[in-house]
Amino acid sequence: GKSKINDQELSELFKNLGISHILVISGTHLSILFNIVGWILTIIMPSYGIYLALLVLFLIFFLLLTGFSSSILRATLFWLFLIIGKFNGKIINYTNVLLVILLLFFIINPLTIVYDVGFHLSFLSIVALVYILPIIQRYIQPHYKKFNFIINVINATMSITILLLPYLVYRFSEFNILSIIFNIFLIPLSGLILSVAFITALVSFLNGFVAQFFGWLVYWLINIFLFILNWLENISVNISLVLFNSIFVVILYYLILTILTIDFYKKHQELTLNI
Repeated sequence: GKSKINDQELSELFKNLGISHILVISGTHLSILFNIVGWILTIIMPSYGIYLALLVLFLIFFLLLTGFSSSILRATLFWLFLIIGKFNGKIINYTNVLLVILLLFFIINPLTIVYDVGFHLSFLSIVALVYILPIIQRYIQPHYKKFNFIINVINATMSITILLLPYLVYRFSEFNILSIIFNIFLIPLSGLILSVAFITALVSFLNGFVAQFFGWLVYWLINIFLFILNWLENISVNISLVLFNSIFVVILYYLILTILTIDFYKKHQELTLNI
């Protein structure tokens, strides 16, 4: 719908806070909706085969709805491979899945791999969750189950930051040092908004009055979200890490990170089941 918000100002606000990825239709959004749909289908679908088939149809529908953006296509392929693995009762090897996705993108459009920043961010994020996150989880675990979600979000945010930081600074020249903290609670909040909006769309086919209630809830959640953003802008701290302005330093960073990651998994073979 229409909005009184100046799109350019909103875009700059998200950029200054280091959370521009929330505005982009990405694999994060698909993952949130995928889990919602999966949860609903587990309740209403007695057949496991039909359940998986409907999940595949949902992925295809969302892909068509979003115009085959590279980040969504990457996320769709990733989930499709996981569904196929579950259907066959196989253990998923994430390394093979990532390599196949990379190969498919190269076949479809090699320029995407070279020039598409959205694909770079999306692909590096999933790489971070597959390889870096288990390392962090090895050392940072919640002592109480009620903190599981918070600790998991923090761990995921740290793992993605470790992998994306040099790339982001190299591409955009600066980095908001507080974006790590911002993402910890803004991503779950944006996920909540997206979930309620999705429920609103579903309910609108069944009951207009109930849909209006959820629509009203989405409206106020968005306003609360924007209020928080405007408040955070006053305490944001953008820094320019000159160190990462050189492509050679960035390459060296990733080379060292790769060597350390491989060394870690050699010493902890029990964590290599899926990779």
